[in-house]
Amino acid sequence: MTQHHIIRICATGAECSGKTTLAHALGARFEAPVVEEYGREYFTAKMAKGDATVFAGDLVRVIGEQSRREDLAAATKPELMIFDTDVFTVAVWHERYLGGRRPEIDHLSDMRAAEGKGMDLYLLCVPEFPFVPDDIRSGEPMRTAMHDVFVRELKHKGYPYIEMHGSHQARVALAVTEIQRLLLAQDEASAR
Repeated sequence: MTQHHIIRICATGAECSGKTTLAHALGARFEAPVVEEYGREYFTAKMAKGDATVFAGDLVRVIGEQSRREDLAAATKPELMIFDTDVFTVAVWHERYLGGRRPEIDHLSDMRAAEGKGMDLYLLCVPEFPFVPDDIRSGEPMRTAMHDVFVRELKHKGYPYIEMHGSHQARVALAVTEIQRLLLAQDEASAR
């Protein structure tokens, strides 16, 4: 018996690069569940309490809850899931906030992939849209540097990705084409 494979697509990248908007547009287009970014929720709540610090323990908690939410959404066995971040993305942000990588954080990301819970495709959103500040975003100067970090880490891990350029509509059109390709390939593989 063939195990059910869920196609997993993750919008990732620097701050204010259109990830959430893209993820929700794709979720609506394909009537697929969208797994929200837990880190934003967690750090917004922490900031509301007057605590602007970021510790490794915070990111481990975020990864744990992000994983739990991913698994909860996957339990319904949809054909396709859309992610507005994932464990790999949180691991990359660890470098930004804490000035380096930690093997145990990267290991959590690697474990998800080894368990068959890795992404089939990352949609790396290029930070071309105007920066919109809020209470938890770092700022405009970090966006290009973080984009470069995402490119480096995606290549290093060998994860499949495409860069999303242009208008929101152009990004959605490109992503739809790529997702349809993956869905068709899965249908063809199932038919064999």
